[in-house]
Amino acid sequence: MATNANPFDESSSSKDILVPSVAHADLKSAWAMTNEFQVGHPGQQASIGVDLYKRACSPLADVDAVLRRVSMLGRVQQEAEAGHFRFPWIHDGEPEEVVFKIVATIPMVELQPGMVHEGFPINVEELIRQIKAESKA
Repeated sequence: MATNANPFDESSSSKDILVPSVAHADLKSAWAMTNEFQVGHPGQQASIGVDLYKRACSPLADVDAVLRRVSMLGRVQQEAEAGHFRFPWIHDGEPEEVVFKIVATIPMVELQPGMVHEGFPINVEELIRQIKAESKA
């Protein structure tokens, strides 16, 4: 059974759990560390230990929430690069500062193991709207 994973949709399940907001500096630091790791291990299947993410984040950071948001941002990047939607705020793999600020706080549904989810755990249209609005501010 599919669960609606859109936090802006009134039909979303009341059981949906939202990923906590994080400091955008932690998100940015974790993103940079992930990219540096990938550059150092091109074409390899490797994972980064949670201890490295803990070191990349501030002492009180919710590292699990940071990891979920970094992963979601990576998925946004992949889908945009594949041409599924226009997302001009990532340049040569590096998101603009506004992207980190919005992704750090935008409502995001926690994907539950064993549950089928359609689409993104965030509302991509709302993400784009907020980035555009923040960019003009």
